[in-house]
Amino acid sequence: MKKCLLLLFLLLCACENNMMEYAGDTSDDGAILEEARMALDEGDYYGVIQLLADDYNSDLPDPEISRLLASAYMGLAGVDLTVMIANSDVTAGQDSFDTLASALALSTIIDGEARYLAPATAAAADQYLTTAANYLTNLIAKNWGSDDDRVQLGLASAIRFILAMGRYTAETAGTNCPLNQSAYQNVAAAVLGTPADLLSLQAAIDADIEQLRQDLINLKAAIDVIHRNTVAAHDNNNALENDLNEFLLEL
Repeated sequence: MKKCLLLLFLLLCACENNMMEYAGDTSDDGAILEEARMALDEGDYYGVIQLLADDYNSDLPDPEISRLLASAYMGLAGVDLTVMIANSDVTAGQDSFDTLASALALSTIIDGEARYLAPATAAAADQYLTTAANYLTNLIAKNWGSDDDRVQLGLASAIRFILAMGRYTAETAGTNCPLNQSAYQNVAAAVLGTPADLLSLQAAIDADIEQLRQDLINLKAAIDVIHRNTVAAHDNNNALENDLNEFLLEL
């Protein structure tokens, strides 16, 4: 699966390069878009939103405005692809779950190898990722989305899935939100302690089951993009399919 993450990273880099093709637009709208791009590059995510939110039309979404807003909200959620890729080969034992979780460059609570998020931080990041996904989903639904958009949506959805499951587990156990496998193992004993806790966790998951299912559908669509654009050309479809199945089992 780490190969898939690297391919995903490269495709998202291509997406960023494609956005820069519009830099020569000298119209007023072009100037605003250029200012928004610069703000995004500088990590001024609120600035991007302030510049573009009023110009967004959900019925006729401008592709670049949609992409910039989605990227800004992912930035507010703390998504940092460079950190994720750097961590993808830190240790042979680190699995895809922990690699994706490492993409969140947020203030974490560390206990040995376990990483946690404060409940309020996890809830805010979840909402930012949901908002980012909504911009991309609407763009794709209008048939104006690109493969890059599907890959970015898949990444946002995968991380949102991890955060959501962590939040529900934490709420049941009365702990901080587990962010990696080690933290989940620490929390699991409390959650698995009584049937009542298990029922409470199941109820929380059931209440969000449609969104959780859609998150995995979005991830699968991103993997399909990687199939078409990279792996299929080298006849490695089965290997990638196995990676995806392994990843879904981990989740």
